[in-house]
Amino acid sequence: MKKVLLFILLCALAFACAAPAFAAEPPQIDAKAAVLKETTTGTVLFEMNADEKLYPASITKLMTAIVALEKLDPASEITVSADAIDPLVKENIHAYLLPGEKIPFMNLLEYLLIPSGNDAANAFAVAAAGSIPEFVTLMNEKAESLGCKNTHFVNAHGLHDDNHYTTANDLLIIAEYAMQNKYIADTVKKTSTVLPVTNRHKTETILNTTNFLLGKGGAEYIYKGVTGIKTGSTTPAGLCLTASLEHEGLSYISVVLGAGMTPDGKKGNFIATSRLFDYAKKNFSVQTMIKATTPVLEIPVTTSPDGASVILLPQNNVSALLPNDFDPEKLETSYEDVPESLEAPVTKGQVVGTLRLSYGGRSYGSVPLVCSADLSRSGLLHTLNALKSFFTGKVFMIILGVLGAAVLAAIVWFLLANRKRGRGRRRKTYRTYKVYRKKYTGKHRR
Repeated sequence: MKKVLLFILLCALAFACAAPAFAAEPPQIDAKAAVLKETTTGTVLFEMNADEKLYPASITKLMTAIVALEKLDPASEITVSADAIDPLVKENIHAYLLPGEKIPFMNLLEYLLIPSGNDAANAFAVAAAGSIPEFVTLMNEKAESLGCKNTHFVNAHGLHDDNHYTTANDLLIIAEYAMQNKYIADTVKKTSTVLPVTNRHKTETILNTTNFLLGKGGAEYIYKGVTGIKTGSTTPAGLCLTASLEHEGLSYISVVLGAGMTPDGKKGNFIATSRLFDYAKKNFSVQTMIKATTPVLEIPVTTSPDGASVILLPQNNVSALLPNDFDPEKLETSYEDVPESLEAPVTKGQVVGTLRLSYGGRSYGSVPLVCSADLSRSGLLHTLNALKSFFTGKVFMIILGVLGAAVLAAIVWFLLANRKRGRGRRRKTYRTYKVYRKKYTGKHRR
């Protein structure tokens, strides 16, 4: 029988990552959707309409970069195809690149992600897949493989199309994956890029980032610690931004979709993102949730002369990102795969089930439970326990059942055999009587 040991001590510790319901008042975000995650602990700190299908605009180019890096050599030189540039020219969309232009892959990647070149997106698409439609197919396949559930791309640059959509949660997945790629991570933190001299351009061109949190848009937007990632804006999409932040050893990624201009004329995607980062920095911190020395359960141990029970402890100290106003009194515990009792020998550190904790109706992970001491086995107690287990176990019951069935069958067989022998004796006696009667009386019964 399990019983909770020192539960008050356990409740005084937090095993939770964090959730907006527990922290200080969440920030007011003037946008259609938003999400904020701390990626080293995997903690989602804020969500708002995160699964609503919306337009990503040029944040699309993160997926363009991902697929291009998987299909092309970063050390290669890209030849810009007319199939990449002509569709933009026909739509009267600015294109700096010219058909037949040769440009190093990394220069094209910087042009794609820093000033957000639409022609760079198309150039990568044709170079990587032979055509824009084929490249878009690869983009959608990659999104699906990453676990995006509500994303569908129609083009490589993100210019508006009603069927080109995603969600804040899906963009969070894409952005987190993109930032694991060194080429992308190193590129998106730059504030400007230089388009080099090529066979079609005789002078260099300097272009600045569209991410004002990094700079170049005014001091009021700059946010210390921001390391990327990508902006996007069209009239239907509004002002969009996925951004990354490094702060005190933690890494954050945010997504804001469908923001507008603030009443004082500022770009709302940057203001909303700054509020999200402020919220994370001010209201959450890494804390020890539970220590390896915290007693959790005491369960019986059979066949041991050393003691009748053993205390279970967490296997290790566990820390996580916790809200500063976390209330340990609301900690909820549950156990999995913990037996009613153990049979000796028991080894210190032996894993016996799992401790799961939740807070505010959410699950916040688990830690294995281990035995706190060695308990040896008594040979006599073990033998007696084995005999008891045998005579009360299923095997013995099956044997009894088989033996009972065999005895019953033998009894039935014996009764049937005696009955046959009885009929045989009666028939023999009757035949003897007829012979006797015929011999001595000359008569026989008809």
